Amino acid sequence: MINLTVRATNIRCYITLITILFTTIVGCGKQIEQTKVTVNQGDNKMTTWHLGRIGFELPEQFQLTARGQQIYHVNITVISAGSQSAEQHWLSTLSEIQHSGEQAHLIKEGILMPGVPSLFYHEKSTLPIEISMVAQKMIGDAVITATFQGKQGYEEDIARLVSYVLDSYQTGYETGFSIGPGVITTKPSRSEHATATFDDPVTDIELSIETQTAGVRLAEEPLADIEEEIAAFSSEDFEMKVLKHKNRIVGGFQGVEGIISFGDTNKEATLRYTWFTPGTTADSFAPEISIKAVALEKESKVFEQHWTALLDSLVLRR
Repeated sequence: MINLTVRATNIRCYITLITILFTTIVGCGKQIEQTKVTVNQGDNKMTTWHLGRIGFELPEQFQLTARGQQIYHVNITVISAGSQSAEQHWLSTLSEIQHSGEQAHLIKEGILMPGVPSLFYHEKSTLPIEISMVAQKMIGDAVITATFQGKQGYEEDIARLVSYVLDSYQTGYETGFSIGPGVITTKPSRSEHATATFDDPVTDIELSIETQTAGVRLAEEPLADIEEEIAAFSSEDFEMKVLKHKNRIVGGFQGVEGIISFGDTNKEATLRYTWFTPGTTADSFAPEISIKAVALEKESKVFEQHWTALLDSLVLRR
């Protein structure tokens, strides 16, 4: 990984940069990868990826490191079944819940639908009125786990919602909300959210993509306050400057592209790339999209070709 450590005098800058670079990924683990579609683009082989309502291409050397998705406030993870049976996977899930740091109290185990075990439980770190549900379904080599947190007294509604989401899972990814090897084919939700991170093990370049249904208050683009940050954090030992900050249409969406360099003045600079569109409130087919990457300056010439190819390839999935 790239070492972004800076001197203690610049610790506020360090925290700010890391915070705006990567977001929390829900659903990490032994993710099952989607069926890869690789095409040649000049000297590069590109792999097509699907995430939520968008599709895009990356050079095949970029590896998926984490992925998470949520629809109707139901968190969904997909892992490979491997050599374990559906029952073994479910017992493993129960064990993880029982022995987690949350010290969960198991309330009621049951069958949500044929072949889909479920459990209501309470996490001690949450409010007494809150309750969580987990259900698991195996289709082929995919183990799909759905979790939802709601209020006690609404167990039937929670079960109905989780069942609705799990029952809509289909393999393939031509249409629908992509969760990797398959899609959720429910009606679009006003609470869709998907994230993925990738890295290039050769160059240590890191990249993250996040897409979500925009809220009532649209988010600001990452470099909205960059001039203030530069004024506040630049010093004799630390330099931060804007290399690019302009409007750029990507996938039919009006957005803003930015590139900044930062680092100790006596060391090689690190470059941070961003592209952002705020989306349209409550419209799943006009989502907020945030793409971010970090690379050492020496890798920038090659990566900028990858960056351009990524932005040019982005499309909206229906």
